[in-house]
Amino acid sequence: MRSSCWSCESTRTLRTVDHSARRPSPAGSTPAPRHAAISAAHAQHWAAELVNRFESDRPGLAALALTTDTCALTAIGNDHGYALTFSRQLEALGRRGDVPVALSTSGRSPNVLRAVEAVTRLGIVTVGFTGRSGGDLVGRCDPLIRIPSDRTPSIQEGHEVFGHLLCEIIERQMFPP
Repeated sequence: MRSSCWSCESTRTLRTVDHSARRPSPAGSTPAPRHAAISAAHAQHWAAELVNRFESDRPGLAALALTTDTCALTAIGNDHGYALTFSRQLEALGRRGDVPVALSTSGRSPNVLRAVEAVTRLGIVTVGFTGRSGGDLVGRCDPLIRIPSDRTPSIQEGHEVFGHLLCEIIERQMFPP
């Protein structure tokens, strides 16, 4: 998928979501722990924008970040390993029609890849955000938004811009001005 088509494809994917029963689930991580906090923060920030508001006052939308339940993260990490921290949560919480958002600057984060595999088995489509190469997320996310850079800080900055655009698209389509 060409990254220039991301808004059309994301919109088409998210247009069918009934937010009273289904929810975007931003899952964010990258290989190095110092970067994981940034992607986790993006996931939490975007979920908050959807639950509360982005630009307009409107009813809240169901959204959650898989990075916020410290009990689940530590229990899963201790019992099954860090690579399963998101997939186990999605196996329990994911429903057909949900739209998970996978964040990985490299496209090779084991916990994000396992999460995408888990929801794919459930018949759930994932929107992906990554860097130039796309890594192992290529062919697994529809759409896959690739920031045209190999520099982690630039990729993260691009993710934030596109994440805000995605929040705006969702808000405008569901609650037209």
